[in-house]
Amino acid sequence: MQKKRLLTAYPLEADAQMLEKAASDCPVQEKSYYGARNTYQYDIHINCQVKEGILMAGFYFTRDLRLGARKPMFELLIDRENENYKTWDFEHGKWKSATLEHLGWPRYFGGYRFFISEESNRIIKEYLGKTEDGETAIRSFQWSILEKRLEKRHRKETDAWDKELSEIPKLPKDWDMWADRQGMQQHYLFYEYSRKKKQEGYCTWCGQIVPIAGKPKHNKIGVCRRCHHKIQFKARGRAGKFSTEAETAYLIQPCSDKFVLRQFKLKRWYSPGQYENPYRSFFEERRVLYDQNWNGEEYYYGTYKNGTQRWIKGVKTYGWFWNCEDLNRDYRGVLYRRNLPGLKKTLLGRTGLPEMGRHCSRILPDQYLREWKRFPLLEQLAKAGFFGLIHSVLDGAYNLKSIPSNSLAKSLGLDRGRLQRLKEHQGGYLFLEWLKFEMKSGRYISDQKILWFQECDLSVQDLSFILDRMSPERIYNYLTKQCDRVLCTTKELVSTWRDYLNMAKALRLDTQQEIFFKPKDIIASHHKMIEKLGGRNTASKIWEMEEKYPKVDAIYPTLKDQYAFEDEQYRIIVPDGIREIIREGTALKLCVTWSGIYFERIERQETYLFFLRKKEQPDVPFYLLEVEPGGTIRQKRTYDDEQTPEIEEAKHFLKKWQRFIQKNMTKEDNRLAQMSAELRAEELMELRKKQSKIWHGSLRGKLLADILEADLMEAAFCAEAEGAPLEDPQVLEREAA
Repeated sequence: MQKKRLLTAYPLEADAQMLEKAASDCPVQEKSYYGARNTYQYDIHINCQVKEGILMAGFYFTRDLRLGARKPMFELLIDRENENYKTWDFEHGKWKSATLEHLGWPRYFGGYRFFISEESNRIIKEYLGKTEDGETAIRSFQWSILEKRLEKRHRKETDAWDKELSEIPKLPKDWDMWADRQGMQQHYLFYEYSRKKKQEGYCTWCGQIVPIAGKPKHNKIGVCRRCHHKIQFKARGRAGKFSTEAETAYLIQPCSDKFVLRQFKLKRWYSPGQYENPYRSFFEERRVLYDQNWNGEEYYYGTYKNGTQRWIKGVKTYGWFWNCEDLNRDYRGVLYRRNLPGLKKTLLGRTGLPEMGRHCSRILPDQYLREWKRFPLLEQLAKAGFFGLIHSVLDGAYNLKSIPSNSLAKSLGLDRGRLQRLKEHQGGYLFLEWLKFEMKSGRYISDQKILWFQECDLSVQDLSFILDRMSPERIYNYLTKQCDRVLCTTKELVSTWRDYLNMAKALRLDTQQEIFFKPKDIIASHHKMIEKLGGRNTASKIWEMEEKYPKVDAIYPTLKDQYAFEDEQYRIIVPDGIREIIREGTALKLCVTWSGIYFERIERQETYLFFLRKKEQPDVPFYLLEVEPGGTIRQKRTYDDEQTPEIEEAKHFLKKWQRFIQKNMTKEDNRLAQMSAELRAEELMELRKKQSKIWHGSLRGKLLADILEADLMEAAFCAEAEGAPLEDPQVLEREAA
C-alpha cells in the first residue's frame, strides 16, 4: 500500500453536502462537571472512497467544517486484501497504526456522534463485508485484524510447545482402573443403619457388598473384610453429598529420546443414592520432560493469554489471594508401578527411581531426580535398600555429605557393621549422624537409644551442650525420666535444659558439677534460675547480650582496682559484667536493658557502666553512671531515666572519685580517654546535625545533644608523660566556679 501516493493522488476533501450539513448544525452550550462546551447534533462527519482497491475514509470535525475547512482531521487507509490499515494525522503530520478509538481524539471517543451519508456507508459495508454501519464497521474490522495478529503471535509460541508435547505417549490401558483403586487412597464402606447384629455394606475399593464385623460407626476408620483395604465407614443416611480430598498420582513414560513425568489430580464426588457410581476425575495437571542429561522442562494445564485452556510451558504460580485446595495439597503421590520393570532397562534405571518408586507408597519423583543430581549416591542407596535415609534427605531438612569411594560404607563415613545397623532399622539422617558420633567417640550407643533420638528429632548438635559431661545412654535415661513429669515434647525439654545451663553460667555457677548440669527437675530448676535473674525477659536479654558481646565480662574484672571507690556517704560499685548491668538497668527501668550500644562502647573501651549507691543502702539501686576511661561522666540516670535533686548532693563525691581515677591512670588509659573524648564530640555534633530529640519522659521534646552536654562531668586529662600534673587548670577553674 503506497500511502503517500494515494493521499496525494486522491485527496479526500469535504463535499458540498457535508459543508451544508455542518453549517445548519448550530452549537448548543452544555454545562457539565468539566465545564461548559459547545455540542452539535453530529460531532464528526465521515466521507469515504475506494481507490486502487484501498478504502480511504476521512473524519471531519463539525466545528472545522463550519469554519470552511475541507481537509479531514484523520484519514484512514484500509487494505482489505492484506489486512492492513494506517491513519494519517493531518494536525501532527504523521502516520499512526492505532485503531480508530485510539488515534488521540480531543475527548472521549465513545462520546462522539457521527454522521455518514448513505453512499459512504454503503461503500464501507461492501468493502469490509460488515453488517454494521459507519465507524462501528471500521472498528469491528480493525479488531478482527488485531485478533488475527495476536493469534499469530500466540501460535508462534504455542506451536513449539505443541510440537514438543505431540510425542507424549497414550495412557496405559488400565490407567483409569489403577487410578481409581491404587492412585486414590481414600475408600469408603457405605452401610444402612440397623440394629441387626449382622450387617452388610458396599466397599468402594473392591466394589462388592461385604459383611461388616461388629457395630459400624459413621466416619470411623476400619478394614474391609473382603479386600482387607483400609476404609472409612459412611452411614448412607448421614453421608450426604461429599467429595474426597484431592490426591496426586504420577506416571513416568519414555518419550522419543526423552522421559516424561506426568502428574494427575485425582478426586471423586459422591451423591446420595449414587454412592456406587461416583463421579471420578483424573485430571492431568502437569508434565515434566527430561532430556538425556535430566534437565527438565515443565508444562502445566491452565488458562493461556487468550483465555483458552491448554498446556503452557513454565511453572504454575498462585497469587496471595488464591484460596483453593491446591495451595494446601500434599503433592506426594502414588507412582504407577506396572511399567517400572521396563523403565529399569532404560536411562531411568541409572537413577534408582524405579527402586524408590516400588518401595514408597507416596513420593515426589521430580524432587527425587533433583536431589539425585546433587547427590548421585542416592542411586546406590536406593538399590541397596536404604530408603529411610533417602526419605530424610528428600524431606529437605538435611544435606547428605559423602566421601568418594567404591564402598557405600566408606562413602557414608561408617564401617560395615554400622552400615548394616542403619539398613536393618531403615534409619534416617539422624540415625546416620548418631552412628558416626558413636564411631568417632568410641562410645557404643544401642540401636534402641538411637531410634529414640531419631523419633524425638534430637541430633548430635542439639545435645552438644551436654555431651562433654554425659554419655548418650545417660542422656537417654535422664530425659526419659524427666519427660514423665512434663507435658512438653522431648525436643522442647532439651531446649529448656540448654537455657537452664546458660542461666547457670550467667550466675557464675560451676556447670561442670553434676549437681548443676543434671538437676533433679529441669522445669523447676529453670523457673528458679529465671527468678534469680529477674524474670524471663531479663534472662533472655542476658543470654542475648552475653552471646553478642563476649568481651564485656572479660573487661570488668580488670577495672575493679582502678574504679571501685567509696567515702562516708556514697560508694562506686564495679559490676561483674553484663548480668549485673542488665539487672541494675531493669530495676531502674533504663534503656541499657534493651539497647546494645552501651555494650558496644564497653567492648571498644570507649565508656564503662558503674553503679552509684548510698553507703547506708549498698544493695539498693540508686544511679547508673556512664563513664569514660579518663573519669569523665557522660550520663547519670536513676529510675525511669530521670535525675533527682539527690544527684546534686552526690556531685562532690563524684569529683573526688574522678581525682582518684586520674591518680591511677596509665599511658593506655590516657590514650583511651583521648579517643573517647573525640568520639563523644563527634557523636554530639551528629546529634545536633540531625536535631535528634527525646520522645519520652519529662524531657520529651528537648534536644538530646543539649541534655547530654548538660549531664556531662568532665575530668582532667593526665599527660602521658610520668610526673605530669594530675589536674587540668581549666577543669579546676570550672569546678571552683
